[in-house]
Amino acid sequence: MKTQKGSIQISLIIAIIVGILIVGGGSYLSVTQYQEHRAEKVAEQAEADALIEAQRVALEETQIEIEKLKQQTTEAQARQVALEQKVISEQQKNKDLSLLIKEWRPRIAKLTCSWNLSTGPIIGFGSGLLIMDGVVATNQHVVTFEIGNRTYKPSSCNISFPENSEIFQSNDFDTIASEVIFGRGIDIAGVFIESNTALSNLAAKEVPWCKSKAAIGDKVVVLGYPAIGSQNEITATEGIISGYDGYHYITSAKIDKGNSGGVSILLKNNCYLGIPTEVAVGEIESLGRILDSRIIYDSKYFEKYPNGL
Repeated sequence: MKTQKGSIQISLIIAIIVGILIVGGGSYLSVTQYQEHRAEKVAEQAEADALIEAQRVALEETQIEIEKLKQQTTEAQARQVALEQKVISEQQKNKDLSLLIKEWRPRIAKLTCSWNLSTGPIIGFGSGLLIMDGVVATNQHVVTFEIGNRTYKPSSCNISFPENSEIFQSNDFDTIASEVIFGRGIDIAGVFIESNTALSNLAAKEVPWCKSKAAIGDKVVVLGYPAIGSQNEITATEGIISGYDGYHYITSAKIDKGNSGGVSILLKNNCYLGIPTEVAVGEIESLGRILDSRIIYDSKYFEKYPNGL
């Protein structure tokens, strides 16, 4: 009886131990599964966070690119507007220059002078400006010819204008030299012609003289009949005031044979700046000279400017 009771107790103890082991094993499995599940969740969350961060960075980079594109678009639009304005400005400039040339063109004279020398006939060409009725201003060297120390006056000079079919002749050579008219050996002369009604009406409109000194960098246009240009129509060349030389402006505007005696216009004021005169040839390029037009109309010019411009 005792033995049987003891067996029962042992069986009970074994059963309890087995139960504990079963419960403990189950608990262990539950904890392990929980930990594994927890680790998976943490990994998933980390992956999700990394994805969110990557998306955020990508969004920021996209936004930056969008802003750059906006800026580039704005700059491109600004450049386009600037280019359009430049084109409009150039078109307006060309239009204004065309109108300016059209305004001055009828007064620009072409001079064809001839000399009957013992060595044979000589013909020279030059330009001039109708400054008043019956008077054309030009360079002295256009209407004189020098050999050695002798100066010869032409036997005749024919003067023509773009919008006048008549050919005018000048034979008034006693007063043609600048020493008589202006003095000081300045290369300027006045050619006197018998006018007609059309020229008288043209001369009735006073020449707009430049009353003040032009600044370096000011734009000028030269009008005349250069040898390299049209034989029957005026040619226009543009440039700037590059400096001063005595009573002359130095200019980058092209001045060729035939331009001498013509017209130089100061663009900003649309006024008669002076007479394109001579060309000084340097090592790189040629710079023309424009004789100050104020010498013509200002009787006290040399008193005011004894040393030049």
